[in-house]
Formats: sequence, structure tokens, C-alpha cells
Amino acid sequence: MEPQGGTGPGTGKSRQGGRIHDDGAASLPAQQNIEALLARGRPFYVAEDAPEWVPHRPERPEKSEGGIRFDLTAEYEPKGDQPTAIAELVEGANAAEHNQVLLGVTGSGKTYTMAQVIARTNRPALILAPNKTLAAQLYGEFRSFFPNNAVEYFV
Repeated sequence: MEPQGGTGPGTGKSRQGGRIHDDGAASLPAQQNIEALLARGRPFYVAEDAPEWVPHRPERPEKSEGGIRFDLTAEYEPKGDQPTAIAELVEGANAAEHNQVLLGVTGSGKTYTMAQVIARTNRPALILAPNKTLAAQLYGEFRSFFPNNAVEYFV
């Protein structure tokens, strides 16, 4: 059965290998538009007077103060370099500094220092661990530092 409109001279279609092919006459304006866009260096169609595309980013709500404060429970106070590190990290967090690094040898009190920073900024934190064993250990420590707050553990 022949497709509606038929094939042959004057129809713009021909039959090759059992398939009907369009000879391109109908798509000539589209092809010219695409070539013009590529020549101008714009691989997609945008009207000349259209504004640049900007992704939709809804306004973020203001940080709500209040609620339950992070209540740090610890038997000891910051010692050695910890007070300076805590002050600098809190200052950086309050100044919206996105990248900060806390370096220290094993047993130097990095976890306690970060618990102090969380309590003083009163901001939730995501703690990442390189393995399951350390993740479980960190969970236990933060759970003991913040017994009145939600501390979650995901593996």
C-alpha cells in the first residue's frame, strides 16, 4: 500500500530500498536556518532579542534563628591550639567562607574542635568519613557531644 501523497516526480519523495526518502525540497529553509546559525557560532536557535538563558533558582528562605540550639556536652575545655582554631573556623563560617581546612595529627582533638565550631555557629553540619569504621566512631563521638540534638549516621 502506497503512503498517502505517493512518490515519484513532483512529489518531492522517492523510493529507495523499500523506503520513502524526502529529497529535501521541503526542508531547504530549515537547512538554511541551521547553516546560518552555525556560521554565526550559535549551534542552537535563540531569537536575536531574547535575553541570555539563566537557570531558575528560587529565592532561598532566610536562615531561621531559634529552634533547638546545639548544646555541646563535654567534660573538657579547648586546650593548646584549639581555641585559636575554633575562633578562626567560626569567623570563617560567619563570613561565608566556603573552603576551610582543619589539619591535625591523630588524637589532636579535631573532632572536639569541630563540635565546638558547630555549637558556636549553631549550624547543622555534614561530617564525612573515609570508611565505615571511622564513620561509626565519629557518630558515637558527636552523639556524646550533642545528646540533646539529632545526630544521624548514614553508610
